[in-house]
Amino acid sequence: MAPEGKGANWRRDEAGTRRVPEREREKMAHKKRVAVTLPGGPKVSDTIDRVNWAEERGYTDAWIADGASPDALTLAAILGDHAPSLRIGTAVTPVYTRAPTVIAATLYTVAPQLPGRFVWGVGSSS
Repeated sequence: MAPEGKGANWRRDEAGTRRVPEREREKMAHKKRVAVTLPGGPKVSDTIDRVNWAEERGYTDAWIADGASPDALTLAAILGDHAPSLRIGTAVTPVYTRAPTVIAATLYTVAPQLPGRFVWGVGSSS
């Protein structure tokens, strides 16, 4: 059994089971997020309609699949103006489809369009 030393937030209940106090649990709780998957179709206007629909219904995130048309990073920048409260991310940008300098330049352009709301998912494949 782990020690309950200095700084430990654990307490024992009546049955002797280790528990975190309610006030500590509230601090540790993660905000629940609900996401919509994008793109919403082959046209950018279809995807704009989908993020507007999602935002109206309380969605918190929009995730764009990369690897097909329209381009996910370009689409993320466009959607930033149409969905001001959504966190927008890519899932997953393949690193082998773009040169590192192109990725850097693109992210340097996209991220400021979505300050604090852009998440770049990166990997070897989508």
